Amino acid sequence: MGNASKLLMILFIELTLLCVIATYFLIDLQSTVVLFAFNALFILLLLQLNGSLLAKLGLLATGNAIGMIWNYCFHQLIVYANDSLIISNTTLSIFYTVTYPFLNSLWVISFWSLSLAILHNYSNYTRTLQLAN
Repeated sequence: MGNASKLLMILFIELTLLCVIATYFLIDLQSTVVLFAFNALFILLLLQLNGSLLAKLGLLATGNAIGMIWNYCFHQLIVYANDSLIISNTTLSIFYTVTYPFLNSLWVISFWSLSLAILHNYSNYTRTLQLAN
């Protein structure tokens, strides 16, 4: 393992931590908990699969960035609707409470399946390269 890959691993870990910290300070605690759950499940399940650690950490950092952007956009939509009184506060509160888990599960599940596909294709690609040599 070269120095460049070690530096990239450190960069991906730092990006993951930065996304979690930025989510806590810029968005809310609810979104931070979602990112912690995503990170825990990703680490416990996907890091045990075949593939390079660098690719897995890159996928983890990408997932955290997507989750942070997704939660920030959804949070700003709710804040804008609340400030401009487009919808009454009780209706908005009910909508937010009901749809928040479902909307977060959309990005988690879709990113999870893409990560599995990428890791599977990566392991097939490296196996093909080893057979060719």
